[in-house]
Amino acid sequence: DGWLDKSGEKTKELYLLKKLTPKDMWVGSRVHDAVKSVLERVREGKATPLMEAEKLLEQKMKNDYNDSKQNLFRRDPKFYTRFFEHEYGLEFGVSEAIDSIEFARKCLRNFFDGETYAQLKTVKKSDWLAIDEQKPTSFQFEGTKVYVKLDAAIRTGDRIAIFDWKTGRKEDVDYTAQLACYLLYATRVWNASANKIDVFEVNLAQNNSKKHAGLSAKIDWIENYMRNSIAGIKLLLRDAEKNIAVEEDYAKVNELRKCSRCVFLRVCKPPVLPEGKIEQAQ
Repeated sequence: DGWLDKSGEKTKELYLLKKLTPKDMWVGSRVHDAVKSVLERVREGKATPLMEAEKLLEQKMKNDYNDSKQNLFRRDPKFYTRFFEHEYGLEFGVSEAIDSIEFARKCLRNFFDGETYAQLKTVKKSDWLAIDEQKPTSFQFEGTKVYVKLDAAIRTGDRIAIFDWKTGRKEDVDYTAQLACYLLYATRVWNASANKIDVFEVNLAQNNSKKHAGLSAKIDWIENYMRNSIAGIKLLLRDAEKNIAVEEDYAKVNELRKCSRCVFLRVCKPPVLPEGKIEQAQ
């Protein structure tokens, strides 16, 4: 990145730390990539054998782990993976990485075995609307650009179906705001009626799919939610019109639970961990 060459040391360090990957997010990211690759081939009328997809997923994850251990990340942070745990000297050994890889493979197998994949294999190329696009798409909401990244979306007759993959092991997480935002996006960008849009939460860890009924009634709710959220953020800016924030305007968070999992700890050095060493919190 050319701009990095001209940036100060703090800016460079913040950029690198921002690119760190916590191990808990790693599995989900790699499973999403694997599913995306499979569906892109499906859209072109090509099939990917499960064994081939699993092998590629496993190899990429092994490469990620080895790259992180060698700290190749600082050569090219866009290409190499560096785990949050390795950067901050926390335990993330080979056996745990192997368990994570096996869990990712399980999620991928569940996708191949699921009803959603069976349905998507029958979709015509012209009916595909989105497959986890590399660059998030966006829509305008009352003068603010809102970015959205859909895992998959298709047309089914006069309806639209949106799919969101989940790999978390917890089942009690409320994704209403996220999924309602997807529905709002579809009404704005694809000019679809809210009652003609189906949103599915597909949990690849638990091997189940949940249709979120009643989301169409939440359009007003999600608009108010976004409106209040945007207004709250703008209040914190030094110059809302130019979207300028100044670091000195914000008090440091000083909570052990939050600070010990923050990628920016080394630069921030909050009072609760003054040396920026997470080991003190373990």
